[in-house]
Amino acid sequence: MITETLNSDVVAVLKKELGYSCSIWSYMDQVILEISNDDFERHMGCMVQQIQRIIDVHFPERDGNLCVIIRNTDKRIENAIKIWKPFKAFDLNR
Repeated sequence: MITETLNSDVVAVLKKELGYSCSIWSYMDQVILEISNDDFERHMGCMVQQIQRIIDVHFPERDGNLCVIIRNTDKRIENAIKIWKPFKAFDLNR
């Protein structure tokens, strides 16, 4: 289960580091980004990669998966991405 603390921490880091002008908040175990129509159409691929990198760098030991919703300001189009928790290999030395 994703904690509200993780979601609020992710929101704070994305607000600080994401290179796009957007509104960011969390709602019902999801992180939601609302961006301009122009950025949505032109920069979606780069934005998804940047979000993935930021989360992996700042939250490498997270215990749950994250759902990030990116939608345009018209709220007619959205892209949902799932960022999986890191895989922890079994300790074979036990």
